[in-house]
Amino acid sequence: MANDLAGLLDALGWMFDMKSVWESMATNLRAEPLAQCGHLPYEEQPERVNALLLDFLKHWKG
Repeated sequence: MANDLAGLLDALGWMFDMKSVWESMATNLRAEPLAQCGHLPYEEQPERVNALLLDFLKHWKG
């Protein structure tokens, strides 16, 4: 049972560390945590999200 729990906690830790997940698939990655924000940041904090996107795109060499 203890080993099963440890495996579950490892999986959950990986699942919530999305920056690490994306770093293995993307370059020029930037992660910005948004305090007091849920699953819809573009609806909950549109000004902050837009400012971050515009700043990212300003430096994008795409």
